[in-house]
Amino acid sequence: MDRVAPVVPGHVDYLDRWHSYGVFLASGQTEPEEIGGVILAAGPRELVEKVAAEDPFVLADVAAYEIISVNVARAHPELGALLESLGEPERAGDR
Repeated sequence: MDRVAPVVPGHVDYLDRWHSYGVFLASGQTEPEEIGGVILAAGPRELVEKVAAEDPFVLADVAAYEIISVNVARAHPELGALLESLGEPERAGDR
């Protein structure tokens, strides 16, 4: 935890930035905390891999990502509408 604490502000900024672009749909700490965190992202895998590599936690070598792709078969109607309203999140990578 001593190595993680100094990187937290940069990680929070990173999360805020990608949430504002619409690439991150949800993020949070797991319970128990020792497992890490979870980020639900939208967009092509290549974009998600690029974004994950930019996380200050990764750059400081205090965390690593496991990226799992999911083809959503069913979703709450409001979530489906949200996903449709996002358009093409890969454009966020140009920002």
